[in-house]
Amino acid sequence: MTVIVSSKSSSASPIIFNWSIHLKQYKYKDYMRSEQWKAKKQERIAIDKGCCMCGRPLDKIKSVQVHHITYKNLGNENVLTDICTLCSSCYKKTHNYYNCKRA
Repeated sequence: MTVIVSSKSSSASPIIFNWSIHLKQYKYKDYMRSEQWKAKKQERIAIDKGCCMCGRPLDKIKSVQVHHITYKNLGNENVLTDICTLCSSCYKKTHNYYNCKRA
């Protein structure tokens, strides 16, 4: 649902607020803080035992990241096919790559 809020000034542009995008972002953030997501992250980290891209072992990774390969099953991820463990360096490289592809 899109809501258009008009401003008091006649020269100012109206503000457009898309509730569906806001709701999706809220649900995503809420889910990423959930116990369900924390359990899936720990399960995947135990499977990979390190970074899936560079092979760095867990004891050599300062910040372990669990990356969504796909978001189509968000909230119902298959731990084996929808997420993977990355070190912070590979995580940044992955997101930089996809951000360049979208631009």
